[in-house]
Amino acid sequence: TIRVKLKACPRYEPDTSLDASKNYMDLKFAASAALGPDTHFKLIEAVAEHVCDTLFVQDTRVEEVSVKIVKLALSEADEQIGITLTRERR
Repeated sequence: TIRVKLKACPRYEPDTSLDASKNYMDLKFAASAALGPDTHFKLIEAVAEHVCDTLFVQDTRVEEVSVKIVKLALSEADEQIGITLTRERR
């Protein structure tokens, strides 16, 4: 799960252009293709950190990113074992 705090426009009107919103494909890219097929992460925290960094670089309006990663191999039934990493723009 990726949650982004985006600097908002003063007001969103019916005719506000699409570029006033975050492109959700950027979120998908940060969680998939940006990780690279040849990159190996030892820690899930490092994966979350990379996703945060990617989103900060993509869009200056991104003020905060939270990445939640659930370790499916450890989780049983309805458990969700994993981490949530939150970073603010520096």
